[in-house]
Amino acid sequence: MAIIEKRIRIKVKNGSLPEINIIENAILQAGLEPVRWAIVDINENEYIILANGIQK
Repeated sequence: MAIIEKRIRIKVKNGSLPEINIIENAILQAGLEPVRWAIVDINENEYIILANGIQK
């Protein structure tokens, strides 16, 4: 198994911080079993997440 890195975009309303379960669900939907992740950029109503995980 190898650790894969992906950038994931999450849209939010009114610039609010997304909840952890929303972030982790987005990572799962991107096809990764999350190992670690970080918010790396914020653009108005969108958060950019750098996720590392095992490909499902």
